Amino acid sequence: MAREVGNFEGGAFVAERQDGIVLVRFKENQMVLSADLRMVEELIAYLHQVDVDDSVRVIVAIGSDADTGKEEYVKFLERAFRPGRGEVLAKRMFNAFDQFLLQTVATEKFVICAARGVVLMDYLGIMLACDYGVYADNVTLANPHLDFGLVPKAGAAYLLSRIAGRGRTYDLLLSEEPVPLDDIIDLGFVDEIVSVAEIEDAAIEAARRFAAKPAATVAALKKLVNYSLRDLAAYLDHENKVLDRLVLQAAHGSG
Repeated sequence: MAREVGNFEGGAFVAERQDGIVLVRFKENQMVLSADLRMVEELIAYLHQVDVDDSVRVIVAIGSDADTGKEEYVKFLERAFRPGRGEVLAKRMFNAFDQFLLQTVATEKFVICAARGVVLMDYLGIMLACDYGVYADNVTLANPHLDFGLVPKAGAAYLLSRIAGRGRTYDLLLSEEPVPLDDIIDLGFVDEIVSVAEIEDAAIEAARRFAAKPAATVAALKKLVNYSLRDLAAYLDHENKVLDRLVLQAAHGSG
């Protein structure tokens, strides 16, 4: 039997064990995770330990209580578009999103997303891949990728189009203005809405509800619900090829 996973502090996140629940709190600058491969490996390694620990029932991913990194994201893309650097930095970021997204979908643990504040559209796919979403009443979605001629990463187009349809997906992912919570609610993937002050307590309470269900039943149901995502890995490979071309075009144009 695998050793029970405990608390952990990484460069981009802090993990806390509460009985059968693991809370993963991301630190303020989430773009560090995308830009530093070591931190990606650290996160994936910890999630693997969680995945093989049968005593863990639920994972709660809690977004930063500060800005999710829009300014850092823009600075990162500006660095990525300098001649000779774009391909390496962009691939590193794409790999970070892919690993976390695929891990979220593949694990038999129930995964709850707790989102608050301004969320970059690149994180939307990860949020949609979670099994349950608790959103603070100040959540908005931002589209900084538009300024660089890019599309959002992490399967956002793939996952959102299955929920909202093609037309609304275009509207959302091409919005030049921040997308308010009311518009997000209309898309149908928000499970709970609470105040900012209540977000962690609400997410933990939801985790306790699902942790109390039979683990085998929850795992089996998750496999059935996620059956439509069986082509996700192939989509992400295609998404990366599309983004590779866009990054190279943007880098060439900026040089």
